[in-house]
Amino acid sequence: MTCKFWNSLDVIGKYMEVIIRDENDNEFVYWVNLQKKHEDKNEYDWSINEALSFHNKENKTSLKENDTTAGDPFSRYESEFTFVN
Repeated sequence: MTCKFWNSLDVIGKYMEVIIRDENDNEFVYWVNLQKKHEDKNEYDWSINEALSFHNKENKTSLKENDTTAGDPFSRYESEFTFVN
């Protein structure tokens, strides 16, 4: 099975990359779909909240915003991140 490579130039403005680091220094990378964001919301804050909500629900944790960073996506293989739609 092949793993799709996503070039950052193709997804900037479509997704926001949010990196969450847990208490054990494990890193989780999420790509949040910006098309779901309301116009009046800040894309960074909104993306962080979406990724944190998803992560905390899936992993039964309660990490906070200070455990995150957000920015334009880096080019990655699809196996290196999780989509948050």
